[in-house]
Amino acid sequence: MKKLKSVVMTIIIFLNLFFTAGCWNYREVDELAIVAGAAIDKDSEQYNITAEVVESVGDNDTKSKSKLISVKGKTILDAIRNGISVTGKKLYWSHCKIVILSKEVAEEGITKALDVYIRDAEIRNDVNILYSQQDTAKEILEGHETTESIKSFALDKILQNESRLSKAPKMDLLDYSIELQTKGTSTVIPAVHLENIEGNLIPRVAGAAIIRNDKLAGELDGEETKDLLFIRDEVKGGVLVSHEDAGLSAPISLEILRSRTKVKPIVETGKLKFKVDIQATVGIDEVGGYENFSNERAVIRLEDSASKATQKKIETFIKKIQSEYGTDIFKFGEKFMERDVKKWKRVADKWEEVFRNSEVEVDAKVHIKNSALLYKTVKKRWVKNLIVFIIAGYTFLIIFNCFPLYKKKLCLTI
Repeated sequence: MKKLKSVVMTIIIFLNLFFTAGCWNYREVDELAIVAGAAIDKDSEQYNITAEVVESVGDNDTKSKSKLISVKGKTILDAIRNGISVTGKKLYWSHCKIVILSKEVAEEGITKALDVYIRDAEIRNDVNILYSQQDTAKEILEGHETTESIKSFALDKILQNESRLSKAPKMDLLDYSIELQTKGTSTVIPAVHLENIEGNLIPRVAGAAIIRNDKLAGELDGEETKDLLFIRDEVKGGVLVSHEDAGLSAPISLEILRSRTKVKPIVETGKLKFKVDIQATVGIDEVGGYENFSNERAVIRLEDSASKATQKKIETFIKKIQSEYGTDIFKFGEKFMERDVKKWKRVADKWEEVFRNSEVEVDAKVHIKNSALLYKTVKKRWVKNLIVFIIAGYTFLIIFNCFPLYKKKLCLTI
């Protein structure tokens, strides 16, 4: 029996080695057209896919460059497969970083355009989604490159580092799929446009597109997007600028070091209310005028004015979204569902109406941590160390004089 088991195990091992040796779907690189990013446009009847394909040039010193390929089809997959007739190779999407959607595609329905990317096993779910504010999405890929020769990779890096600016959200295929199935929440995707810099049209990521019921509902600029990220507790960095609202002679830049937002839903007398508490820690990084912030009173005044300005700005933005769009891009519905599932179920089907009529109370506090306060902190520390040194010296002298025996021994030793 033992011999039979060992024989069977040996056969299984050899079969596994035979069937699993090597890569079952191995393909040569020169047989593939590697796609770095794509732009999706649509006319009355067909989709127009513009793919940025990576090419390697050179022998010893190999460099990468890209070229654009445009193909059409009745569906997205049909257009992608038609790429073979242009390149002679199959478009390979595993290294795709971004998908840019035109306004026409966003107005017709985003899921329809992204469905093949979400379902296809070859395409990763961390592909970034962008909304083009130009006439077409193709124009973005036709823009001038900056730090990267491959524009799709450059846009991917911009989105990765966007947290230091907080003027655009980050949305990939996985996050979009999740938010699409979240009842009551409208999603936002980052917007990109071309900006003329020294005669070159360069892609710039700033602002966002509001997607309501899978279709484009409106657009936000960079500052409005920052307010949105504050409410969503997604601010990781950026700059607050105080000027005339703080009674300053020139703008002062406050760099955001940390930010924390808590949203608390409250039901009072049958009416829903949200309390938004924002705590931001900043540092004075640039003083444009002649204001002196070396004293504590001046810093407190700046904190107070920055807090009031931030609070007023966010309150105005929330009222604008409630009145103009009436759609929950702040994820208030999720907070309400987490707090009370039973009450949420009663209003889930009419959430947009409830959201539009909900009262929102904002409390924003800006705390200045460094710069002007640093001088005072260092000064206090120097005085404190001097006092400690003096006390320690007097203590040593008292002990030395109180014990003559130890004093005599010490003197003999010396």
